[in-house]
Amino acid sequence: MADLRIEPWSAGREAEVAALVAAHPDGLIYYTPAFRRFLLAVVGGECRSRLAIEDGRLTGVLPLLARDGPYGVVLNSLPFFGSNGGILSVSAAAQSALLAEYDRVAAAVAVATWISHPFMDTATPRHSLTDERIAQWTTLAGGALPGSIESSARRNIQKARSEGVTVREAAEALPFLEATHRENMAAIGGRAKPASFFTGLREMTAGRDWRLHLAERQGEPLAALLTFEAATTVEYVMPVVVEAARTLQPTAAILATAMTDASARGFTRWNWGGTWLTQEGVYRFKKKWGADERRYRYFITLNDPSLKQHSAAALAAAYPWYFTLPYASLQPTENGHAH
Repeated sequence: MADLRIEPWSAGREAEVAALVAAHPDGLIYYTPAFRRFLLAVVGGECRSRLAIEDGRLTGVLPLLARDGPYGVVLNSLPFFGSNGGILSVSAAAQSALLAEYDRVAAAVAVATWISHPFMDTATPRHSLTDERIAQWTTLAGGALPGSIESSARRNIQKARSEGVTVREAAEALPFLEATHRENMAAIGGRAKPASFFTGLREMTAGRDWRLHLAERQGEPLAALLTFEAATTVEYVMPVVVEAARTLQPTAAILATAMTDASARGFTRWNWGGTWLTQEGVYRFKKKWGADERRYRYFITLNDPSLKQHSAAALAAAYPWYFTLPYASLQPTENGHAH
């Protein structure tokens, strides 16, 4: 029998974690030491990540962040816009031990949420509630645009090229990305990322953990796309576009370049991220770009039922950027709190 133990995250193991993620066929940026540093810089809280060690060798990782607040401790794997969590392991024993550890840790907080790995939703922790998303991704191969991309997307690419739109990598264009993101979100009444999202990128390495593609015409920036990457998966993170330039289709030009470049560098999956079941427009856009799909789940362990008596606004204010409960499960009174 192997000697298997569960340890808290430690700086001394970070090189091993990075190597495990890079070598794993389902490795994602969310398990890396760099993303852990980034996430702590963006959302705050406390790292409670766990590592499985078998005969002295790292065989599994479970990323966990916790945040204390007025209604108790909230545990997420992982917080911030549906960042995926759960277990990444190379051993069934490690997965089993990490799952048991999660159940133990989750039982000691007010509420815990496990956001499943979108491509291998295998482990199921103890839970009280579930929520669901649609994972959408495009398979990359051969250094060319995927054949599954629909004709409408190809026409958009041609339109951009005929209008003289060019694309290049431009890590220095982060100020343009941030400013345009805020404009885009304000235009639709959306929730913009905090300033810490952009400053926190310094915790990761440009050209390794993240890339920024910029679309221009005659030197004028029109659109940009931030992606994260690890192992063989690229994450579609933040697209922005200048409103007056939309008809030039600069986003299509960026996607064509970024997907082709990623494929040429050996990446095999372009992950569009989770889609709500109600987001029909977002779903169709990703589908247009050749996306396959599968459902994956959020597992919520609710230990303090009184949390349901708070409003969505109260929970969001108490635990910014952390997932607490599906808002459909809340039962607030008219003033937002229980009597």
